[in-house]
Amino acid sequence: TVFGIKDRFIRPEKRDFKKSFKLGYAQLAIASPILFLLVFMALTRQFDRAFLPLLVQDIHGQIEGAAMWTGSIGAVTGIAGLFSGIIMGRMADRISPAKIGQWSALLAGVMIIPMGLAQGFAVLFMARFGLVFFAGGLDPVFQIWLAKVTPKKSRGFIFGWAATAKAIGWMLAPICSGICAMLFGLRSIYFIGAGLYVLLVFVIAVVVRKIVKNREADFAG
Repeated sequence: TVFGIKDRFIRPEKRDFKKSFKLGYAQLAIASPILFLLVFMALTRQFDRAFLPLLVQDIHGQIEGAAMWTGSIGAVTGIAGLFSGIIMGRMADRISPAKIGQWSALLAGVMIIPMGLAQGFAVLFMARFGLVFFAGGLDPVFQIWLAKVTPKKSRGFIFGWAATAKAIGWMLAPICSGICAMLFGLRSIYFIGAGLYVLLVFVIAVVVRKIVKNREADFAG
C-alpha cells in the first residue's frame, strides 16, 4: 500500500471555537425535550433493579441460596435483552418510533406488576424476562429521535449529553426507589414502577407532539 498509491490530502478548515460552542448549545436546546425524556426513561428502567436481590431473598425465604437465584435471573434477563435489541431495533426501523416507544413502555409497565405479586420464581422469571424485553425497545427509539433532530456536526456533542442524561436517571432511580421502599415496603416499588412506565407513555406522546410541531414534521415516523 506504500508504493504506487497517491493520497490526495485536503487540510480541514479551521473552525471558529466560539461559534462552534454556541452552535452546539443551540442544538442542545433543540434536543433538550428528548434529553429530559432520556432521564425519565433511565430512572424508570432502573427503578426496581437495586432491590431485585431483596425480592429474590423475600421469595426464597432465606439468604442461603438466594445468590444463585439472583444470578439465574440475571442470566435470563440478559437473554431477553439480547432478543429485544435485535427484534425491537428492527421494528423501530419499520414502524413509527413513537408507537414503538409507547407500546414498549406500556407493556413493560404491565410486566413489572407480576414481579410485585410474585410468590414463586416461575412468575418472577417470566415477568422479569418480559419487562426487560419490552423495555429494551426504548433504546433504539431514542437513538433514532436524537439522530433526526441533531445535525451531523453536533452529534458527538448531543450524544455525549444523552449519555449524561441516562447517567442522571441511573443515579436518581435507586434514591427514589429506596425512599419508596422505606415508606411503603419492598413490593411497593413494582407497583410504583408500573405507574412510572404508564406515565412514560404520556410523556413520550407530549414530547413527540411538541417536536413534531416545532421542529420536524416527520419526527414521529
